[in-house]
Amino acid sequence: MSLFIETARAIIKDDIQVVKHIKKYTLPKSILDPNNIINHETYIKMTYRRFMRLKPLISKREMVRDTYSSYIRCKYRYEPVGLKMSLICANEPSVSRSELRQQIYNSLQFILQAVTYNEAKLSNSIKGNITVAKQILKNLLTVEYEKLKGDSEKKWQYRGNKFTNSNVIDFNIEYNHLKSSSKLSKEKENKYAAIRSFDECLIYLNKTLNTNL
Repeated sequence: MSLFIETARAIIKDDIQVVKHIKKYTLPKSILDPNNIINHETYIKMTYRRFMRLKPLISKREMVRDTYSSYIRCKYRYEPVGLKMSLICANEPSVSRSELRQQIYNSLQFILQAVTYNEAKLSNSIKGNITVAKQILKNLLTVEYEKLKGDSEKKWQYRGNKFTNSNVIDFNIEYNHLKSSSKLSKEKENKYAAIRSFDECLIYLNKTLNTNL
């Protein structure tokens, strides 16, 4: 006998959860219209809430969900806009507010795709896109978990964006592991070479998809 549970928020059948109120997690494309009266600060709050509401859908594992919420919190509160991109892509122009809003919107759509149930009746192209999004998000959060362990000297997720000793690993605020003139010890450079390579690939992925993952 299959399990069927209906709550005010969702319908759960076996291992499938169907969310009833999808508008809590999505935004209409019209929100990007230049004539939209929603100001930038309100837009930031709206999108932040939607990213955080997706936390229960990210994974069944608490560790993965906590890593996701720390990742979103850092992206919104501490990460300098455009800095990571500028370190890898030379002469990259600064990001305007409208461009940032588009990137955030695209990122939300990407995460929504990653948590979408891969139904058998979907076309092969759509199922393929969902599978790729799931794999990318899984890899992103795996590396983010490693960053949290490696960056424990700074506890970036609880501190403001302040200059620190360049010999300290800082993956999410100053990006010392991405700087060509980094003063990191050879041991640390070698230890976190894989994370550097991953972040470089993520930067180019963001550039391709116009996202801000």
